[in-house]
Amino acid sequence: MPDCPNKDDKHHCDCPDGSCPPLFPDQPPATASPPDLTKGFWIWTKEVVAGGGVVPGCARPFRKVVPGVDCPVNRLTIDITCDNMYTLYVNGKLVGSGIEFTTPQRYTVKFEDTNKVVVAVYAVQDPVSLAQVGLICSGVVWNSQEKSPKETPFITDGTWKTFEGDNFDRNFIKEDFNDQSWKDAVVEGPYLTGPWAGKVAPPTETDQNPGLKNIRPGAIPKVPDAPDAKPADVITSNAAKLASANNAAKPASVQNAAKPTLIQNIAKPASAQSFKSTPGFR
Repeated sequence: MPDCPNKDDKHHCDCPDGSCPPLFPDQPPATASPPDLTKGFWIWTKEVVAGGGVVPGCARPFRKVVPGVDCPVNRLTIDITCDNMYTLYVNGKLVGSGIEFTTPQRYTVKFEDTNKVVVAVYAVQDPVSLAQVGLICSGVVWNSQEKSPKETPFITDGTWKTFEGDNFDRNFIKEDFNDQSWKDAVVEGPYLTGPWAGKVAPPTETDQNPGLKNIRPGAIPKVPDAPDAKPADVITSNAAKLASANNAAKPASVQNAAKPTLIQNIAKPASAQSFKSTPGFR
Protein backbone atom coordinates (compact mmCIF):
# COMPACT_ATOMS: atom_id res chain seq x y z
CA MET A 1 0.00 0.00 0.00
CA PRO A 2 1.48 3.40 -0.90
CA ASP A 3 2.06 6.04 1.73
CA CYS A 4 -1.03 8.20 1.29
CA PRO A 5 -1.81 11.14 3.59
CA ASN A 6 -5.58 10.78 3.21
CA LYS A 7 -7.21 7.59 4.46
CA ASP A 8 -10.81 6.76 5.11
CA ASP A 9 -12.20 5.26 8.31
CA LYS A 10 -11.28 1.73 7.18
CA HIS A 11 -7.63 2.77 6.85
CA HIS A 12 -7.74 2.07 3.14
CA CYS A 13 -5.75 4.18 0.74
CA ASP A 14 -6.62 4.05 -2.95
CA CYS A 15 -4.24 6.63 -4.40
CA PRO A 16 -1.22 5.10 -6.18
CA ASP A 17 2.24 6.61 -5.89
CA GLY A 18 2.47 9.98 -7.61
CA SER A 19 -1.27 10.47 -8.03
CA CYS A 20 -3.65 12.88 -6.33
CA PRO A 21 -5.04 12.11 -2.86
CA PRO A 22 -8.48 10.50 -2.64
CA LEU A 23 -11.50 12.72 -2.12
CA PHE A 24 -14.25 12.27 0.45
CA PRO A 25 -17.26 14.27 -0.75
CA ASP A 26 -19.44 13.17 2.18
CA GLN A 27 -17.15 14.62 4.83
CA PRO A 28 -17.65 18.15 6.20
CA PRO A 29 -15.63 20.53 4.00
CA ALA A 30 -12.04 20.76 5.17
CA THR A 31 -10.55 24.20 5.67
CA ALA A 32 -7.08 25.64 5.09
CA SER A 33 -4.81 27.92 7.04
CA PRO A 34 -5.66 31.60 6.38
CA PRO A 35 -3.41 33.63 4.07
CA ASP A 36 -0.87 36.09 5.43
CA LEU A 37 -1.11 39.47 3.71
CA THR A 38 2.25 40.50 5.15
CA LYS A 39 3.91 37.96 2.82
CA GLY A 40 2.70 39.80 -0.28
CA PHE A 41 4.40 42.58 -2.24
CA TRP A 42 2.92 45.84 -3.48
CA ILE A 43 2.87 45.78 -7.27
CA TRP A 44 1.87 47.96 -10.23
CA THR A 45 2.86 48.45 -13.86
CA LYS A 46 6.23 49.89 -14.91
CA GLU A 47 4.50 53.23 -15.31
CA VAL A 48 4.93 53.69 -11.58
CA VAL A 49 8.73 53.85 -11.95
CA ALA A 50 8.69 56.86 -14.27
CA GLY A 51 6.04 58.49 -12.09
CA GLY A 52 8.03 58.13 -8.88
CA GLY A 53 5.26 56.06 -7.31
CA VAL A 54 2.38 58.07 -8.80
CA VAL A 55 0.48 57.53 -12.06
CA PRO A 56 -2.46 59.38 -13.65
CA GLY A 57 -5.99 58.29 -12.89
CA CYS A 58 -6.45 54.97 -14.63
CA ALA A 59 -7.46 51.33 -14.39
CA ARG A 60 -4.91 48.56 -14.92
CA PRO A 61 -5.47 44.79 -15.21
CA PHE A 62 -3.49 42.23 -13.23
CA ARG A 63 -3.59 38.46 -13.69
CA LYS A 64 -2.08 35.41 -12.07
CA VAL A 65 -2.49 31.72 -12.82
CA VAL A 66 -1.85 30.13 -9.43
CA PRO A 67 1.24 27.92 -9.83
CA GLY A 68 1.72 24.44 -8.38
CA VAL A 69 -1.90 23.27 -8.67
CA ASP A 70 -1.10 19.69 -9.67
CA CYS A 71 -4.27 18.12 -8.26
CA PRO A 72 -7.85 19.44 -8.48
CA VAL A 73 -8.82 22.20 -6.02
CA ASN A 74 -12.21 23.70 -5.19
CA ARG A 75 -11.55 26.48 -2.68
CA LEU A 76 -9.58 29.73 -2.59
CA THR A 77 -9.10 32.19 0.24
CA ILE A 78 -7.52 35.54 -0.54
CA ASP A 79 -6.63 38.66 1.45
CA ILE A 80 -6.48 41.71 -0.79
CA THR A 81 -6.31 45.48 -0.81
CA CYS A 82 -5.41 48.19 -3.29
CA ASP A 83 -4.42 51.81 -3.18
CA ASN A 84 -6.74 53.11 -4.44
CA MET A 85 -9.51 50.65 -5.48
CA TYR A 86 -9.99 47.17 -6.94
CA THR A 87 -12.44 44.63 -8.28
CA LEU A 88 -11.49 40.96 -7.86
CA TYR A 89 -12.33 37.99 -10.09
CA VAL A 90 -11.60 34.28 -9.69
CA ASN A 91 -11.90 32.00 -12.71
CA GLY A 92 -13.89 34.63 -14.56
CA LYS A 93 -16.44 35.31 -11.81
CA LEU A 94 -16.90 38.48 -9.79
CA VAL A 95 -15.80 38.13 -6.17
CA GLY A 96 -15.98 41.69 -4.85
CA SER A 97 -14.39 45.13 -4.63
CA GLY A 98 -12.73 47.48 -2.18
CA ILE A 99 -12.19 51.24 -2.07
CA GLU A 100 -9.90 51.86 0.91
CA PHE A 101 -6.44 50.31 1.19
CA THR A 102 -6.39 50.58 4.99
CA THR A 103 -9.22 48.03 5.28
CA PRO A 104 -8.36 44.87 3.28
CA GLN A 105 -10.91 42.18 2.55
CA ARG A 106 -10.76 38.40 2.95
CA TYR A 107 -12.81 36.29 0.54
CA THR A 108 -13.26 32.52 0.44
CA VAL A 109 -14.43 31.33 -2.97
CA LYS A 110 -16.05 27.98 -3.76
CA PHE A 111 -15.88 26.49 -7.26
CA GLU A 112 -15.95 23.19 -9.13
CA ASP A 113 -12.85 20.99 -9.03
CA THR A 114 -10.20 22.39 -11.36
CA ASN A 115 -6.46 22.27 -11.95
CA LYS A 116 -6.36 25.89 -13.12
CA VAL A 117 -7.10 28.84 -10.86
CA VAL A 118 -6.92 32.35 -12.34
CA VAL A 119 -6.96 35.41 -10.10
CA ALA A 120 -7.66 38.68 -11.94
CA VAL A 121 -7.81 42.20 -10.53
CA TYR A 122 -9.14 45.42 -12.04
CA ALA A 123 -7.03 47.91 -10.08
CA VAL A 124 -7.74 51.65 -10.14
CA GLN A 125 -5.74 54.78 -9.43
CA ASP A 126 -8.09 57.46 -8.11
CA PRO A 127 -8.24 60.17 -10.82
CA VAL A 128 -8.75 62.84 -8.15
CA SER A 129 -6.20 62.19 -5.42
CA LEU A 130 -3.29 60.97 -7.61
CA ALA A 131 -1.30 59.78 -4.61
CA GLN A 132 0.61 56.51 -4.18
CA VAL A 133 -0.70 53.47 -6.02
CA GLY A 134 -0.29 49.74 -5.46
CA LEU A 135 -1.95 46.34 -5.25
CA ILE A 136 -1.20 43.60 -2.73
CA CYS A 137 -2.71 40.20 -1.95
CA SER A 138 -1.97 36.81 -0.44
CA GLY A 139 -3.98 33.65 -0.95
CA VAL A 140 -4.21 29.88 -0.73
CA VAL A 141 -6.03 27.22 -2.76
CA TRP A 142 -6.97 23.70 -1.65
CA ASN A 143 -9.53 20.91 -2.04
CA SER A 144 -12.11 20.79 0.74
CA GLN A 145 -12.83 17.10 0.06
CA GLU A 146 -9.35 15.93 1.05
CA LYS A 147 -8.82 14.62 4.58
CA SER A 148 -5.73 16.77 5.10
CA PRO A 149 -5.78 19.27 2.24
CA LYS A 150 -2.60 20.26 0.47
CA GLU A 151 -2.41 24.05 0.66
CA THR A 152 -0.97 25.92 -2.32
CA PRO A 153 -0.15 29.54 -1.44
CA PHE A 154 0.31 32.51 -3.77
CA ILE A 155 1.12 36.21 -3.36
CA THR A 156 1.45 39.35 -5.45
CA ASP A 157 4.98 39.54 -6.82
CA GLY A 158 6.87 40.21 -10.04
CA THR A 159 5.41 37.16 -11.78
CA TRP A 160 1.93 38.68 -12.13
CA LYS A 161 0.98 39.78 -15.63
CA THR A 162 -0.24 43.29 -16.42
CA PHE A 163 -0.84 45.71 -19.28
CA GLU A 164 0.59 49.24 -19.41
CA GLY A 165 -2.13 51.30 -21.02
CA ASP A 166 -5.85 52.00 -21.15
CA ASN A 167 -6.75 49.89 -24.18
CA PHE A 168 -6.42 46.45 -22.58
CA ASP A 169 -8.75 43.56 -23.40
CA ARG A 170 -11.50 43.46 -20.78
CA ASN A 171 -11.71 39.70 -21.23
CA PHE A 172 -8.56 39.43 -19.12
CA ILE A 173 -10.72 38.16 -16.25
CA LYS A 174 -11.48 34.91 -18.10
CA GLU A 175 -9.65 31.65 -17.46
CA ASP A 176 -8.67 31.08 -21.09
CA PHE A 177 -7.38 34.62 -21.75
CA ASN A 178 -3.91 34.67 -23.35
CA ASP A 179 -1.66 37.05 -21.41
CA GLN A 180 1.65 35.90 -22.94
CA SER A 181 2.27 39.29 -24.56
CA TRP A 182 1.69 41.17 -21.30
CA LYS A 183 4.48 42.53 -19.12
CA ASP A 184 5.51 41.37 -15.67
CA ALA A 185 4.37 43.57 -12.80
CA VAL A 186 6.82 45.87 -11.02
CA VAL A 187 7.46 45.13 -7.35
CA GLU A 188 7.25 48.38 -5.39
CA GLY A 189 8.23 46.79 -2.11
CA PRO A 190 7.12 44.43 0.68
CA TYR A 191 4.07 44.81 2.89
CA LEU A 192 5.70 47.46 5.10
CA THR A 193 6.87 49.67 2.22
CA GLY A 194 6.88 53.40 3.14
CA PRO A 195 3.52 54.81 2.02
CA TRP A 196 1.54 51.88 3.49
CA ALA A 197 3.63 50.90 6.52
CA GLY A 198 1.51 50.68 9.66
CA LYS A 199 -1.67 51.79 7.89
CA VAL A 200 -3.20 48.46 6.80
CA ALA A 201 -5.58 46.78 9.25
CA PRO A 202 -6.11 43.00 9.48
CA PRO A 203 -8.35 41.66 6.69
CA THR A 204 -12.09 41.38 7.29
CA GLU A 205 -14.11 38.40 6.08
CA THR A 206 -16.34 39.71 3.32
CA ASP A 207 -19.33 38.49 1.27
CA GLN A 208 -19.57 38.62 -2.51
CA ASN A 209 -20.30 42.20 -3.56
CA PRO A 210 -20.55 44.35 -6.73
CA GLY A 211 -17.71 45.54 -8.91
CA LEU A 212 -16.63 49.17 -9.15
CA LYS A 213 -19.13 51.37 -10.99
CA ASN A 214 -19.48 55.11 -11.60
CA ILE A 215 -15.92 55.76 -10.46
CA ARG A 216 -15.48 59.42 -9.56
CA PRO A 217 -18.18 60.78 -11.90
CA GLY A 218 -17.07 63.92 -13.70
CA ALA A 219 -13.38 63.34 -13.03
CA ILE A 220 -10.84 63.65 -15.85
CA PRO A 221 -9.72 61.20 -17.07
CA LYS A 222 -12.86 59.07 -16.90
CA VAL A 223 -12.16 55.64 -15.42
CA PRO A 224 -14.40 52.94 -16.94
CA ASP A 225 -16.52 50.63 -14.82
CA ALA A 226 -15.08 47.26 -13.84
CA PRO A 227 -15.87 44.39 -16.26
CA ASP A 228 -19.20 42.67 -15.70
CA ALA A 229 -19.22 39.00 -14.73
CA LYS A 230 -21.39 36.43 -13.03
CA PRO A 231 -21.06 36.45 -9.22
CA ALA A 232 -18.65 34.02 -7.62
CA ASP A 233 -19.80 31.66 -4.87
CA VAL A 234 -18.27 33.39 -1.84
CA ILE A 235 -18.69 31.69 1.52
CA THR A 236 -18.30 33.24 4.96
CA SER A 237 -18.22 31.87 8.50
CA ASN A 238 -21.16 32.12 10.87
CA ALA A 239 -19.25 34.74 12.87
CA ALA A 240 -18.79 36.88 9.77
CA LYS A 241 -22.45 36.54 8.84
CA LEU A 242 -23.49 37.64 12.34
CA ALA A 243 -21.16 40.64 12.22
CA SER A 244 -22.52 41.59 8.80
CA ALA A 245 -26.10 41.35 10.05
CA ASN A 246 -25.33 43.49 13.10
CA ASN A 247 -23.62 46.09 10.92
CA ALA A 248 -26.58 46.22 8.54
CA ALA A 249 -28.92 46.88 11.46
CA LYS A 250 -27.07 50.08 12.41
CA PRO A 251 -28.11 53.52 11.11
CA ALA A 252 -26.71 54.20 7.66
CA SER A 253 -24.58 57.07 8.95
CA VAL A 254 -22.48 54.77 11.13
CA GLN A 255 -22.25 51.75 8.86
CA ASN A 256 -18.83 50.75 7.64
CA ALA A 257 -19.93 50.38 4.02
CA ALA A 258 -17.62 47.81 2.45
CA LYS A 259 -19.64 47.33 -0.72
CA PRO A 260 -20.67 50.60 -2.39
CA THR A 261 -21.18 50.60 -6.13
CA LEU A 262 -20.93 54.39 -6.48
CA ILE A 263 -17.38 55.55 -5.89
CA GLN A 264 -17.65 59.28 -5.37
CA ASN A 265 -16.24 60.65 -2.13
CA ILE A 266 -13.09 58.78 -1.22
CA ALA A 267 -10.69 60.54 1.09
CA LYS A 268 -7.05 60.09 0.12
CA PRO A 269 -3.81 61.90 0.96
CA ALA A 270 -3.37 64.94 -1.25
CA SER A 271 0.40 64.73 -1.42
CA ALA A 272 2.17 62.04 -3.41
CA GLN A 273 5.01 60.04 -1.93
CA SER A 274 7.97 58.95 -3.99
CA PHE A 275 9.12 55.33 -4.02
CA LYS A 276 12.59 56.36 -5.11
CA SER A 277 13.65 56.69 -1.50
CA THR A 278 11.71 53.65 -0.32
CA PRO A 279 13.78 50.57 0.59
CA GLY A 280 12.86 47.56 -1.52
CA PHE A 281 11.50 49.48 -4.47
CA ARG A 282 12.64 47.95 -7.72
